[in-house]
Amino acid sequence: MSNNNFANPQAPSNYVHPQKDDSGPMTNEDFRKLLMTPSVHTVRSQAIPQTVRGTSATVKKKKLTGEAAEKRKEKKLYYATLVKESQEKQKELSEKYRDRAKERREKEKEGEAESDQIELLQTGYRAVAPGFSL
Repeated sequence: MSNNNFANPQAPSNYVHPQKDDSGPMTNEDFRKLLMTPSVHTVRSQAIPQTVRGTSATVKKKKLTGEAAEKRKEKKLYYATLVKESQEKQKELSEKYRDRAKERREKEKEGEAESDQIELLQTGYRAVAPGFSL
């Protein structure tokens, strides 16, 4: 069941669970009373709403202070420069070398178009043996 709130009804707020001294087997009434008592999980889930990942929704992100913020900025700048350098290098290489695979694909597309046209022209005619009439 996806929604546990409806699986077991909550006991009334004024409900007091009676204590028995019997150590004998439990009856159906005993099981009903157990089901009516709220579990720790249901009480906790009603007190603090949970998000999908299980963390409470009311907890806010901690703001970075002083050194932590500076370290984070330094890291971000470092990785940004790395990314920028790799993009420049990739651009330089793309200008230097030609994309032969792309050229092959384009030639194949042109070849397919030509073969399609030839096939269309050839299907318009039928080879017939000499002296054969319809």
